[in-house]
Amino acid sequence: MEGAKQIGYRTISIAGVRDPIFIENIENIIKQVRVRVEENLSSANKNHTLDFIIYGKNGVMGNLEPIQSTKSHEVGIIIDVVAETQEQANTLCSVARSTLLHHGYQGRISTGGNVAFPYSPSDIKVGAVYQFSI
Repeated sequence: MEGAKQIGYRTISIAGVRDPIFIENIENIIKQVRVRVEENLSSANKNHTLDFIIYGKNGVMGNLEPIQSTKSHEVGIIIDVVAETQEQANTLCSVARSTLLHHGYQGRISTGGNVAFPYSPSDIKVGAVYQFSI
C-alpha cells in the first residue's frame, strides 16, 4: 500500500458478558486482567499492544465517551492484540482471553467462566496490520 507501513500482526477474541456484577466492575476487572497478563509475560517481547474494547459501554468512542456508566444487561468485549509476529499476537491473545475467562473478582458466583464466546476457536488471526506512514 502506498503511504503505509506494516506494524505487526493482529489476533482478536470476541466475548460476551451478562453478569451484572462483572459489568458493574468491568473497568477494574479489565485493569486487573491487563496487569496479570503483563506479569505472566514479563520475559516476553514488550513490543505489542493489548486493548480491550467494550461494546455496550465505550466500544465506539473509547476514552472520549461522555457517558461513564452503563445500564446494559450485557456487553461485548473484543480483545485486540498487535505484536511483531503472528505467533506472538496469538500467544498474547490466548493468555489475555484465558485470564479474562477465569479471573476471580469480588462477588463472582460461578467459576465456570466469566465470558461467553460466539466463535470456536475463540481466537481469530487477523493477519498483517498497517498504519499510514506519510
